[in-house]
Amino acid sequence: MRALIARFVREVIRFEGSSRPVAVLRILLGAAQWSEHADRLTPHRSDALNPITALFFLGSTAMVVGVSSREAAFFLGAMEMGLALYYPESLWGHHHTWLLAFTTFLLAFTPCDRSLSLDRWLSVRAARRAGQALPAESGPLWATRLIALQLVVLYALATVDKWNLGFLSGERLEMIFAEKYTGSVRVDLPGWIWLMRAASWGTVVVEAGLAIALWFPRLRGAALLAAISLHASFYLLIPVGTFSVVSVALWIVVFDPQIVHRVIDDLLGPVPPPRG
Repeated sequence: MRALIARFVREVIRFEGSSRPVAVLRILLGAAQWSEHADRLTPHRSDALNPITALFFLGSTAMVVGVSSREAAFFLGAMEMGLALYYPESLWGHHHTWLLAFTTFLLAFTPCDRSLSLDRWLSVRAARRAGQALPAESGPLWATRLIALQLVVLYALATVDKWNLGFLSGERLEMIFAEKYTGSVRVDLPGWIWLMRAASWGTVVVEAGLAIALWFPRLRGAALLAAISLHASFYLLIPVGTFSVVSVALWIVVFDPQIVHRVIDDLLGPVPPPRG
């Protein structure tokens, strides 16, 4: 029991590492916020609330650029969760919005401002002028464990939601395709229902597998490829908005942050020395 508690403290509460993964996630979620909400919050919309509109655009832009991004993520995520609670029957109450809002809120508790941000650029310039060491691109990452857990819960609940005769028989998926592609007219093709059944079972198996694979480091690489394929299929075939890209983006915190840091270094190539 002591060994288990010690591991929990080390791997969760005191977990630290590179800030680059959460910085990448910060940029992606800020862009996803625009894609999900910006159109209906622009000032020319009659139902737009000015304080909410201002906070949304300031917060989401600050996240992408990296200006006081932790504070921006906190207030933006809190605002969206508040709207979801106050307007549960609206688009704010949709589980896609909840996923985006809660993850944005959790970013406020990570060092997402210490990499790939305007604040980072300014701090590096100041350090170089003062002849000091560059600020570290690292910090406490315990909140990323909650983001990863959220991803597990997402796939687990999706599996439970689909584990019923209506979905596994292919009828629910058949109705979705008919509604989106044929004007609710049932598709009359040989073997169509069997294709729907195979797709339904395949979806359930993959989502259940992802909920399990996330716990095992050796399975995460293959699981990521499966998740990308699954979410790309959702995005191309049915209207899911930003849900697919947000779900895939969250996978960046599942992997060792130092490995992600090195991958980004390899992508950027060698850094030239600073000028005299």
